Amino acid sequence: MAPRGFSLAIAVFLFISFSASGAVADTLSPGAVIQEAASKIKIVLNNSRLSPAEKRAVIRKTVLPHLDVARMAELVLGTHLKNNRSRMPEFIPLFTGLLERAYLNLALLERVTGIDVIVLSEKIDGDYAEVRTVLTAKNESIDVTYRLQKKGDRWLVYDILVKNLSLIANYRAQFNYVIAISSFDHLLQRMRVKLGEPENEK
Repeated sequence: MAPRGFSLAIAVFLFISFSASGAVADTLSPGAVIQEAASKIKIVLNNSRLSPAEKRAVIRKTVLPHLDVARMAELVLGTHLKNNRSRMPEFIPLFTGLLERAYLNLALLERVTGIDVIVLSEKIDGDYAEVRTVLTAKNESIDVTYRLQKKGDRWLVYDILVKNLSLIANYRAQFNYVIAISSFDHLLQRMRVKLGEPENEK
């Protein structure tokens, strides 16, 4: 299970992704991006002609191109990547499915419309960037840092830190434990079982 706050942090990234349309414009302020994106998400959520599955499909198609899932998959495996690189074509789709299942759900998106986001700083070092923010919702403040890497002319998120807890480190600890007590094959099996379970989604 991911630490409290990761879902909210990724949901905010959904807002940003909806208005990005490929590359994020340097001249567009974070506030303007979030405001525009929030409007677009409300349109999708309030469209009674779309089923929950259709809404999810729209979100998935829009958001995933802004996440560097392949890079994230390598990072979560850590030291186990070297011995299992040939299995990445199996692992990446399963890891992507877990991310979608955990974070890209309609119930979560309906919660994010009431949040405020304050960008504290942006640090760019070559092809890497770190954006520090504070998310506030229902009298709760959460420190969130987004780590991005530039691929071509686009900035892609590869890690998110919530209260200094890394999304990548959290998954790595879980996966390392399973591999250590069993095997990489068993990890893949557990991921497939998890993705086969019914989802609690509207």
